[in-house]
Amino acid sequence: MLARRSFIAVLMAQAGLAACSPPATPATPRSPDVKTDLQQLARLVRLPAPAVKAQWETAPLAHSSAPGPEDWQLWAVMDIGAAARQQLLEASPAQTGAEWQFPASLSRPWFPDALKARLETQADGSVRLRDAPRDAAAFHSPPLLQGFWLPFGDGGELLLVLQTR
Repeated sequence: MLARRSFIAVLMAQAGLAACSPPATPATPRSPDVKTDLQQLARLVRLPAPAVKAQWETAPLAHSSAPGPEDWQLWAVMDIGAAARQQLLEASPAQTGAEWQFPASLSRPWFPDALKARLETQADGSVRLRDAPRDAAAFHSPPLLQGFWLPFGDGGELLLVLQTR
């Protein structure tokens, strides 16, 4: 009985201390799920040119009609340099002939403003690309074998979106 009272007293003391503590403020505006590790990204996707910097995130694939329990997708915003991006543009055909509209989950809160300007939110909440996306075959690495990439900005910046199905 004494052990139980001691345990309850400790819990109450911790709750009191937590209530008195100021709320923690994040060090950066990024989500804790957003990564910047270039080596870890290179283990997930084939990089046709070394990335100078990148921010990326993975999440379960939720918008598909019937995703499996292991289906997931990756969003990566990276800079591969202007010359490498130009070579990739020349080697990757634009995927034309279709309206490129996606669920709202395509747009991530951490996307840079220059990229957000290339995405148009529709009345139903979906997102339409202002430009035709590019074939992402140069980035495919099992199990991430479907998706696209989209150039933005004036340098070597691009958005890469890949998924397992």
